[in-house]
Amino acid sequence: MATAKRPSGYLLTGNFTETGGPAYRDPNDRWVRDAFSAALFPTEADAKAVADRARASEQRVVSDPYVCEVALTEAGGFEFKSARERIRAGGPTTPVRRPDRS
Repeated sequence: MATAKRPSGYLLTGNFTETGGPAYRDPNDRWVRDAFSAALFPTEADAKAVADRARASEQRVVSDPYVCEVALTEAGGFEFKSARERIRAGGPTTPVRRPDRS
């Protein structure tokens, strides 16, 4: 029996230029740190149009914006399709070690 393919949506992401941390475009056309506050674009073309505009005029805020695909959930949310994006959104996969004291 074949598994039904889940519908997809698209997010716009990049990195904050000042800190290097992940950035996500929200529904108010602002860059935020929380992935789950991001705007969901229905098509990749819609998200790419916003990415192109941001690339041309927002380099001081966000570097290299790009589109990532997400799977839509029945509850109206989304899940990242790639491990890379899950890690970027959730933070390091191993504990961050404090530097040794001298």
